[in-house]
Amino acid sequence: MKKLAALFIFSLALLHVTGQTTTGRRENLKDGWDATIDYVGEIKNGEPNGVGIAIYSNDFALRYAGNFLNGQYNGKGALLFKDGTFLSGEWKNGKLNGKGAYLSKEGHLYVGPFVDGKKTGKGTFIFADKSLLTGEMKNDTYEGRCIYIPGQGKTISDNIYADGK
Repeated sequence: MKKLAALFIFSLALLHVTGQTTTGRRENLKDGWDATIDYVGEIKNGEPNGVGIAIYSNDFALRYAGNFLNGQYNGKGALLFKDGTFLSGEWKNGKLNGKGAYLSKEGHLYVGPFVDGKKTGKGTFIFADKSLLTGEMKNDTYEGRCIYIPGQGKTISDNIYADGK
């Protein structure tokens, strides 16, 4: 039994020395927006690395579930807010970067690319009233050509936007 305990302790030490992934909890970390989180999940080199959950204790966010790299959201994941909204998709350096989706508290769904957490590129909105807008976004505003189809689908608007107008 003593040999087994010694082997277990040696194995744990070897994992720590070689930087192997373990599971655990880390508290008072910062996310990509500098909000405080507690983390539960895979840990490597003392930081969140792998699959895990960030637990918020603020007034707007609840949880992020997904992949982490060196303590930041990185890879596939979803962030759920207290008002029922969410951000989901590809994360890099703690923010959405790449394909993603955003559901607003009004029930509007955006699907498209993000850059540093902002809707940027060709995306599509499906609004709560069943209308649709597809086109270019830049820093969370309409930019360039956008096609809008109202919920009844009887007309189509082809608009050019500059700074969201």
